[in-house]
Amino acid sequence: MAAAAEAASKRSKGKKPLKDIKKYVVIGVSALVMLGAIYLAATDNAGGKKKSRDTYRSRASAQVNDRYFVGDVTSYAAGNFTAAASPFFNGWSYADVSYGLDGVGIRAEGMIGFSGALQRCADEGEGLEGGAVPPSYDLREQKPGCEAGPVYDQGNCSSSYAIAAATALASRFCFSDPDAYAKTQLSPQQIVSCDKK
Repeated sequence: MAAAAEAASKRSKGKKPLKDIKKYVVIGVSALVMLGAIYLAATDNAGGKKKSRDTYRSRASAQVNDRYFVGDVTSYAAGNFTAAASPFFNGWSYADVSYGLDGVGIRAEGMIGFSGALQRCADEGEGLEGGAVPPSYDLREQKPGCEAGPVYDQGNCSSSYAIAAATALASRFCFSDPDAYAKTQLSPQQIVSCDKK
């Protein structure tokens, strides 16, 4: 019996160091993972130091009403219009606008050429149904009772189709008979319901 007890004690002594080694390995790996996480949190993806907020402004975080952006838009317009900051977009970033456009970029060049998008007009009167577009046109003079209705804020709702359909139909009614439909407003809410976020 003494020999069995002695053999059992030798076996148990042999297992203790193995358990200790496993414990130390687990602690060491955990420490390395934590140090790696701290290092990655302190640096950017390239492994360099993080830049301060003042020196690092990506296009997505740039403000829409930034004077440099508004100036660039005006210069790209080539005299066709003058851009100005709108109070509606105060505090909006490019990321906010991209979210509202479902991630579609804000460049008109990419929108020209496919069906249903922006189309280039033909030269003076070529193929235009009503003739050449006049250099100036004031709806208030041509149809005095048919002034533009309110500007809608669709918020966080993709209801532009409902707003466009309701206002276009109301305008068509007014153009056809300004006396009968001068103050007609159709409700886009009848066409769609959406969140109030």
